[in-house]
Amino acid sequence: MVKPSEFAPNPNLKTIYFDFDKYDIRSGDAKTLDGDAAWLKTNADNLVLTPHVTSDDLEEYLPKTLDLVFANAARLMHGEPLINAVDPARGY
Repeated sequence: MVKPSEFAPNPNLKTIYFDFDKYDIRSGDAKTLDGDAAWLKTNADNLVLTPHVTSDDLEEYLPKTLDLVFANAARLMHGEPLINAVDPARGY
């Protein structure tokens, strides 16, 4: 297993940026996410998932985000459906 000190960006995965005031994913970015998801499905041996919780709202956003991550971890361990699950047809 790779140590956190050895983590590095993966050149096979492309970055996308979201508009903060919109929830729609731009068509070009959807293609990028599809490609990233396809690569991850076949190369997930050393995959580490972490929530993206960058926010200046420490009173509500951060706690709610972490609550969701922990709730989904518990649901996963108990075989229950996840909250806000990905769309398997799209791969993300």
